[in-house]
Amino acid sequence: MQVESVRNKYVTSYLIFYFLLSIAFATSLVEPVLLPRQLVLSLFCLVLIYLYVRDKTLTWEYFVSHGNRTFLLGVLALIISFCLATISAFNISLGVYVASKYCIELLFLTFTTQLLILGKITIKHVSIGVLIFIVVQIVAGLFQSLGFLQEGIDLVDNKEISGLTANKNLFASCLYLSLPFLVYLSLFSSHLFTKIVSILGVLCALWLIYILQSKTVYVGLFISIISFGFFALLFTKQWSFKRKLWISSIVLIFVLGIATIFYAQKKTYFEQMLLQNTELTSSKDFKKHNDNTTLLVRFTLWKNSFHIIKESPLLGKGPGNWILFFPKYGLNQMKDLGVENGTIIFQNPHNDWILLLSEIGIVGFVCYLFFYVLGVYLCFKNIRNSQDKSIKILHLLILSTWIGLFLIHSGDFPLERIEHQVLIYSMYAIVLYTYSLHVKKHTLTRARFGIVLGFFFLIIALFSTLVSYNRLQSEKKMKLVKEAMLANQWNVVIENTQALETIFYTMDPTTIPISWYTGVAFFNLNQFQTAIPYFEKAYRTNPYNVNVLSNYAACYTKLNAFQKATVLYNKALLISPRFDELRLNLCVVYYKQRKYKEAFNCLLNCTYQRNSANDRFNTYIPEVTKAYLGKRQMSNSNAEKYFFSLKNN
Repeated sequence: MQVESVRNKYVTSYLIFYFLLSIAFATSLVEPVLLPRQLVLSLFCLVLIYLYVRDKTLTWEYFVSHGNRTFLLGVLALIISFCLATISAFNISLGVYVASKYCIELLFLTFTTQLLILGKITIKHVSIGVLIFIVVQIVAGLFQSLGFLQEGIDLVDNKEISGLTANKNLFASCLYLSLPFLVYLSLFSSHLFTKIVSILGVLCALWLIYILQSKTVYVGLFISIISFGFFALLFTKQWSFKRKLWISSIVLIFVLGIATIFYAQKKTYFEQMLLQNTELTSSKDFKKHNDNTTLLVRFTLWKNSFHIIKESPLLGKGPGNWILFFPKYGLNQMKDLGVENGTIIFQNPHNDWILLLSEIGIVGFVCYLFFYVLGVYLCFKNIRNSQDKSIKILHLLILSTWIGLFLIHSGDFPLERIEHQVLIYSMYAIVLYTYSLHVKKHTLTRARFGIVLGFFFLIIALFSTLVSYNRLQSEKKMKLVKEAMLANQWNVVIENTQALETIFYTMDPTTIPISWYTGVAFFNLNQFQTAIPYFEKAYRTNPYNVNVLSNYAACYTKLNAFQKATVLYNKALLISPRFDELRLNLCVVYYKQRKYKEAFNCLLNCTYQRNSANDRFNTYIPEVTKAYLGKRQMSNSNAEKYFFSLKNN
């Protein structure tokens, strides 16, 4: 009775966790999802550690005594690679945050695997937990869809339909990752209500995936269906020819259906891949670029990423540090004014494999790839060895999902999100548990190692809780700072920025340094000398951000430190050579130094044309041209004619 009571505590904890994970969403934050969900996961791991310690029937030695030593070594190797990459990171604060996120996800996997092996929870408990999570997401998505239908807005490819994931593509991949659990419960749940909800979940998930129009998820789902059909035929030799033909027909119908949908969208798809977005956002409102990127833009992202990999091949630039170094290799190929002027910021290369190579180097990448391949291998072993029909089909679903996931990782960024990793690691835990049933049990004789391992797990959980809570509190203030900037409330900006910066939070989610906001506030209060140290600190924190360089240079210009301003403007132009506002500012600096030839060349290199909407450009043309020619008495119209005659040639 006491054992059953303890088991119920584990089960209840898991079900509550999946529910809380689904609703962890805070509009008071700049990034409403990441930190709340990391905090929920961290606290849940602390609860598991507490329950494990209180359970008198368990010891820490169990973690290495049930044939999962290879897996545990893989986890430890990954954690060590994250730590090594963090130590060598350019921005330690960002590296610590991202590494803590990766580590707490691995701790969730380790505990879930162990509790499955020990019988404290079951596969159906985990599956029901995922069902609870995804039902909340689906309801949110359907509610959003209904609202748009009532307003007469088209649902297909609507970027505002995102469930509670804050992004439509991530919502689609989240739905995709839930399908193995939903299908499993639809087929094998003994509870009628659970079966009905699961079937409805499958139908709603597929419908939402269709209207979300995420091409990477389309391709992943397409490949996973083909994979499922192939492996089902391969591993079920006892099936009759008639049954295999029936299953092949169903798979073929699904494949043809998805291919038809894809073909119908082909024209729109390739138009979207080649067209470029030219929206220019306010310089005070920085945004992460998380939507579908064009094919040409992705190639640029990957090209710049390979430069990052080449610079630090062994350990990478550090977890989370890709975003700092990406602009270093130029933004001029992006063909997007928002990206080029630094107001729209790419958070990742839209390819998790390239991201891993860039941030944790070859060492960490090999560890992660080994981890991934190990899961696929064990999945094959479980399908071959299992005699239970439900377990065999579940692993066929997991295997086919992982094959599709490999492609999704190649075109999207599920690695960044807590909920996606929880779903992936829930599948991985089931695979490891099933494999443990068919291997020889090992007993660890050294109890001290188990205790050390327990303390290590506790440190990871506590540290992740500390980091996520600290950043969450800072980000609340950061939201107020952004609102104050838009309202030109500079004293409010100064007050909040000086209170929110900590060792764990030196930049906002778009990697704009906190000190930059303080510097801008002092700059707008005409306290230029006071602003300089803050811009200097911002430059040291993120030296390749165009806005940091531009504002730092503008401050030196106000102080008549023209040489320093020139150096900074030229550094910014190396990153974004088509950012015309930078050239105009540099033109002013040269003009004030009486370097008229350099000022004239700055204007010639601007992309602005005759009758431009930019008043500064129109004003500078005659003044700079006359100074360059040494003909102050020349009429403005003649100066403009001379200028454009050279520019157009």
